[in-house]
Amino acid sequence: MMSRTGQLWARVKMKKSFSSWRAAGGFVLFSATKRGLILSGWWWCGVTGAAVIGLGAASVRGEEVRAAVASAGPGTTIRLAGGVYAGTDMVGCHRGVIEGSTFRGTAGLQSNGVQAKGGSSGVAIRRNRFDQTGGRGVNLGGSTGRPYFRPPLALGGGNAEARDLRVEGNTFVGTMAPVVFAGVDGAVVRFNTIDNPNRWAVRILQESGGPEFVPCRQGVFTDNVILFRSDRWSGGGVNIGGSTAPGTFTFSRNWWHGTDRPDRSRPRLPVEESDGRYGQGPDAGKDAAGAGAWKDDTSRPSDSPPERRDDQD
Repeated sequence: MMSRTGQLWARVKMKKSFSSWRAAGGFVLFSATKRGLILSGWWWCGVTGAAVIGLGAASVRGEEVRAAVASAGPGTTIRLAGGVYAGTDMVGCHRGVIEGSTFRGTAGLQSNGVQAKGGSSGVAIRRNRFDQTGGRGVNLGGSTGRPYFRPPLALGGGNAEARDLRVEGNTFVGTMAPVVFAGVDGAVVRFNTIDNPNRWAVRILQESGGPEFVPCRQGVFTDNVILFRSDRWSGGGVNIGGSTAPGTFTFSRNWWHGTDRPDRSRPRLPVEESDGRYGQGPDAGKDAAGAGAWKDDTSRPSDSPPERRDDQD
């Protein structure tokens, strides 16, 4: 690696076993900032894109780099193909941003657009487009082998696949389940547009078992627009797995609309929703909720989980 005018160049080697690919070998341009590493302006085709195993703490020109979260810059497209597990797979990554990218697949894939697991925390996924990314659009948590957690699992318990994630201002088209909370302890999903999901809008799962893990909990799902067909809707649009804590979740101010049957627009949620809107038309909430209404600000809504201290990493 070498630094040029405040930027970091890294050589990327990729396997050629995928059906189609570009930019294998070669150099990829990253921007090194206090928030992490940013990759922008590249088109990845048929590769895992930014498969990331956490860097821990590194230093670039005196600035702390705590997450190698790539595909973060405007103009990046990651095309998912057969055999691709995730467009961006973060294991033990902290305080990163994935922004302004496109994750594109085809119907029938069982992949993820973006995944943060293995102890990841403080990652923001914002202003992206997820187009038919397969089984899951964003996988907030997941299932990680014990040796690969960063930081390592605490012996006294209280561990989670991920903590304090934010998903804001994104557009999801198709996909089996655009938003999946999977063993996460605190995640905010707000001001997103979910268009025609294939089966569910939201799943709440626990995929890492054992007494050392807390149940999937403290998810916040607010100010989103969800457009769906009732004849493809399963379980009222929300799937809840075992060993989770769905009663700790918050649902507020979401706009739900069944495009084929507006009278069937109300989802079956694990808790009562505050100020939800149901069946009022596909454009009714666009100025109040969804990706078009999201503003990039530093304010934290009152129903979001608390910030974690640095010593909790």
